[in-house]
Amino acid sequence: MYDYITGMCVSVSDSRAVIECGGIGYVMTCSYNTILHIKDVKENVRVYTYMSVKDTGIELMGFYSLEERDMFNALTSVNKVGSRIALSILSMFTPSEVAGFIVSADSASLSKASGVGKKLAESIVFNLKDRFKGAEIPSSADSYGVETDYMEDASHKDEALIALTGLGFERSVAIRLINDVFREGMGVSEIIAEALRNVGGN
Repeated sequence: MYDYITGMCVSVSDSRAVIECGGIGYVMTCSYNTILHIKDVKENVRVYTYMSVKDTGIELMGFYSLEERDMFNALTSVNKVGSRIALSILSMFTPSEVAGFIVSADSASLSKASGVGKKLAESIVFNLKDRFKGAEIPSSADSYGVETDYMEDASHKDEALIALTGLGFERSVAIRLINDVFREGMGVSEIIAEALRNVGGN
């Protein structure tokens, strides 16, 4: 079994990446968050792996961190949570956010991920609550990778995030758009305008 693969990121899509190592191109199914982390790292990108072996074939999963892979394994230990649903959750939320939802019994937030209904979200919380007991619930700022000294900026980002998701953007996409344009001291309307301008320019 592979623990991780380090090589050149040759290509990415919304759910797959090809990492070339030793002249071999490894196709990996990934969360969108992993794609965002590795897409601009062309050389020496490290992707942690999990190999799924089924009657239908072998599939290699790729993760940007050990935490994401651990959360994937935790989620797929729950009945009726397959790899597709686990990656759907991890495409929308960070591992620490998922742990926070489980600890706080916030099944409503989990159910926002594609393919996760109310009952399945409740089952995830019920089955994993003891496993993540004592886990630290992330603050709003943690989603954006900012220091806690900038809570006012994080608050502005939160409001912009609500606005962008309200316009139909997936949460992970909205966070990326906000981080791409954000500068310290920006107001909410300025963040939203710059983010939408970026979308229009792509």
